[in-house]
Formats: sequence, structure tokens, C-alpha cells
Amino acid sequence: MKKNLRQKLMKLAILTTVFSGLLSFACLAGGDVYEIYLNDKLVYKQEYKQVSGSNNLHLGDLNMNDKLVIKYSHCGVTGQDRSIVIKDENGKIIKEWKFTEAKNNQSVMVIPVKELLDLKAKTASLKLYYAAKQLPEGRMLASITLDEKKVAINNIVEANNSSLIFMEKYFFSLAIF
Repeated sequence: MKKNLRQKLMKLAILTTVFSGLLSFACLAGGDVYEIYLNDKLVYKQEYKQVSGSNNLHLGDLNMNDKLVIKYSHCGVTGQDRSIVIKDENGKIIKEWKFTEAKNNQSVMVIPVKELLDLKAKTASLKLYYAAKQLPEGRMLASITLDEKKVAINNIVEANNSSLIFMEKYFFSLAIF
């Protein structure tokens, strides 16, 4: 009887460990994650069908010295042969930036806002696209409106992190028993 109880507890401990291990991976199916920063301020983030912030960016002359920073990850891996493309409202490519292979899996792509503002003469409404070897058809990341004035951009509340912390504590408490 004691042997059966020990075997059941051992199986339960192994099952709990395996289950916790599987859930600890940061990457889920369809795990493309991207973030858009204006300088050091996170303005938009999309991961696993969860969206934070607004993907409508309003940029004006007050942003002349700012930098648009884009981080894109394909299930935890930086893309190869990456590019950022600006298209007008008709889908015509206006400008393209190519990014070489990232070192140390660094997925940061920086675009000076001044280069975007220089496109103002061509069109006032732009679309920002990302493409890579892993995503050759590309993905629209944001709409950009070039205004005369800078419009305040939403702060992102890190509410998603609180649910992850709860899950970690919950599964950790299960693993103890």
C-alpha cells in the first residue's frame, strides 16, 4: 500500500514538473512579438494576439530629433534579411530600410523620425510594414500620420505582466506539493 502511494506521488511530481516546464517556455504557437518605441517610450506592443497601445502614430515637427525603434521577434528568434517599408495609402512603396543580420539575437531596428517627416511632401498618411525571410509577405505594424504638431501618445500599462506573475506563483505552488 505504501509502495502504491509513493508511486502515485512520484508520478504526480513528474507530471507536475513536466507540465510546469512546458508552460515556462515564453513562446507559444504563432509567437511573433513586436514593439514600437518612440525614443525610449513604448507606444505599441503586440504579442500572442494581445495588443497594448495604439498603432496609429502621430508624428510632427516636434519629433524631428526622435527615433522610431522597432523590435520584432519570430517566436523568440530575430528575423533574417529584415526590412522596414513605408507605403502610401495606395500601397506604393515610398521608402525602405534594410537591416543586416542581428548580432546577439538583437532585434532592434532604428529609423530616424526625420526621415519619415521628409516624406511629408509625398503623403500625409503612411503605413509601416515589416518583412523578413521568415515573413516574406510582410506585416503592417502601424499607421503613421504626419502632422504639424506632436500628438500625445498613450502610455502602455503593464497589466499583462501581472497575469503572468499570478500564473507563475500558482504553478510554483502546485510544484511544491
